[in-house]
Amino acid sequence: MSTSYRHSQPGYLLIIVSLILIGAGAIVYAFGARPGGILCVIGICCLVFGYKLTVEIGDGSLSFWFGPGVFWKKVPLERIMYCQPFKGIICGWGIRITPDGWLYNVSGMKAVTIVLKSGKKIHIGTDEPHQLVEAVNSAIRGFGAGESSPMWTEVKTDYLKRVEEALSAARHPKSFEILADVAGHLDRRLAELGTQQQTWDNFQKIVTEMGPPSDYADLIGREQNQTIKIPSAGYIIALVLILIAVTAGMVALPKLLKKNKITPTKQPDSQTQHEQTIASAIEAAKSWLQLTDEGAYSQSWEQTAQFFRKYVSQDQWRISLEAVRKPLGKVLSRKIINSTYSTSLPGAPDGQYVVIQFETSFENKHSAVETVTPMLEPNGRWRVSGYYIK
Repeated sequence: MSTSYRHSQPGYLLIIVSLILIGAGAIVYAFGARPGGILCVIGICCLVFGYKLTVEIGDGSLSFWFGPGVFWKKVPLERIMYCQPFKGIICGWGIRITPDGWLYNVSGMKAVTIVLKSGKKIHIGTDEPHQLVEAVNSAIRGFGAGESSPMWTEVKTDYLKRVEEALSAARHPKSFEILADVAGHLDRRLAELGTQQQTWDNFQKIVTEMGPPSDYADLIGREQNQTIKIPSAGYIIALVLILIAVTAGMVALPKLLKKNKITPTKQPDSQTQHEQTIASAIEAAKSWLQLTDEGAYSQSWEQTAQFFRKYVSQDQWRISLEAVRKPLGKVLSRKIINSTYSTSLPGAPDGQYVVIQFETSFENKHSAVETVTPMLEPNGRWRVSGYYIK
C-alpha cells in the first residue's frame, strides 16, 4: 500500500482517565464489590478506544481510526473538495456531532475540516493541523482533482464579501469597479503561484498582503475629499463674462426679433424634460436589473456603459456578481426610494447621470439597498455605469 501521510495523535487525557478507572475498579473489586469489575471494563474500553487517533492518506483515500482500528472510516480522495483548518471551538473528545458535521477527536483543541463535494463536512482532530491540511490538498492535486480552486474560491469569496461590505458604506458609483479590480488582482496573485505553492497558508498570505477590506473604503473617502475644490479666480472671471454676455443677449433679442419679424419657437417645459429624462434612466435600470436577477451576468456586462466596460472586463464582472449578488438569492420585492439627476460624479467623466436607489428584499437578505447609476451615452441610450448593494 502506498502511503503519502500517516500520523497518530496520542489521547493523553483519555489514557489518564482510563488508568484511573481501571485502578479504582481494581481496588473496589478487591474489596468484593462487583461494580469494581464494571469500572475496570469501562476503563479498558476507553483505553483501547482513545489512546490514539491515526490519520492516513494512501491508495486514493483518506482513512482515520481510533486505537488499533476502532471506528475505521475511509473517504475516497475523489469525493473531497478541499481541506482547511477547523474554524470553531472543540468541546470534548471522542465522536461528536457539530452544527456542520461530525467531529472525531481524542485530545487537544485543534482539528481540520474535510469539505466533501456533496457539501458535507468531516472534522478530524490532530496536533499538526497545517501539515494535515497540506497533505490532503496535495494528495487531491496529485490524485487528479486538478487544482485546489474550490479552496481558493472560498478564501477569495470571503475576502470579496468583506470588501463589498466596506465599499457599500462609501456609497460610491465606482464601488463595483473597485471590487472587480480587487478580484482581478487576487486572480493574478494566484497565477503567480506554482501548483505546489497553492496551499491554504499561501492563500491566506495573499489576502493578508491585500490589506484590510476597510482600506478600500478609506481610499474612496480620500478621493471624494480631493474632488472638492475651490473655484479659481480665472474660473470666476469666466463666469462673470458669460453672465454679461447672456444679459446683453437678452436685452438685444427683442429688438432683433421686431426688426426681422422673427417669431421665437416655444421651448419645451424644462420640468417635463427632467421627468422624462429620469423616467428613461429608470426604465433602463429596471431592464438591466432583470438580467442580473436572472443570473445573466455576462449579458448584463454587455449592457453596461462603454465607460464601465473600459475599466471592468467581462470575467471580472461575472466573478464579482457571483461572489456578491448570487448568494442573496431571488428578488422578492423591489421599489424605488430615490432618484437624482447629476452631470458630475466623483471619479467619473462629466455627463448625464441618474443615481437610482431601490429598496430590495432578497430571498436570503430581507432588506437591502441597490444603487444603480445609468449614464446617457453619445448614441442617446441610457446604460448602467455603476451598481452596488448595501
